[in-house]
Amino acid sequence: MANEPLTKDLGGAKAISLRQDWRAFLHMIVVLFKLRVVSLLLMAAVGGAFLGAGGWPGLWHLMLVLGAGGLAASGAASLNQYLERHKDGAMGRTHKRPLVNGDIPNPQWVLYVGTLMIILPVLA
Repeated sequence: MANEPLTKDLGGAKAISLRQDWRAFLHMIVVLFKLRVVSLLLMAAVGGAFLGAGGWPGLWHLMLVLGAGGLAASGAASLNQYLERHKDGAMGRTHKRPLVNGDIPNPQWVLYVGTLMIILPVLA
């Protein structure tokens, strides 16, 4: 029973695997916020925190660097995709991004969320 995919009934429509929906959603988030690139930036930021402190910077400072840096970098990545979505549709490398292929029904929300993700770390 544990290996059976979870499904939901859409009132006679084709049953959709919730596990598949969840994976697609996570993939969309990873692509939209460029989390793989952000993780590399955060590794460099942690290294910089250690170098700047001349040793252990302290847990609070590390958490601040990771949280603020992650939010700001992810927000900037999403704003870039929002602003470049029309050009991305014409490029072979970027034509499958979530804002281009319609995975996000209301792209305006990316603008709001991305801006908030940049402003919040500045206030911290």
